Amino acid sequence: MGVFMVLWLFFTILDFAVSIIVLGEQLGWFGSWRLLFSSGIYLLGKGFVFRGDLLSILDMVCGAYILFMILGLRTFIAYIIVGYLIYKVLMYFIMGGSGS
Repeated sequence: MGVFMVLWLFFTILDFAVSIIVLGEQLGWFGSWRLLFSSGIYLLGKGFVFRGDLLSILDMVCGAYILFMILGLRTFIAYIIVGYLIYKVLMYFIMGGSGS
């Protein structure tokens, strides 16, 4: 398993964790702004580092929305973000972790 594969797996695990955090915050399970802040910064950073494609732009948009969730923004968009992140996790496993 190459370095790229390990990095991609690491990002997949973090995407799954962010989806749980966003869903938990949306449903009122968690109450920590620190979880939202770190999740938002993670997605903004990842989108910025890998900028140039649509998924990176979507990561940055999701990260910005998550940061607005700290201020109390709770809409259906959070569920779309969770779906998007879960979709990325599922694609990793469907593709067998082979990269794209």
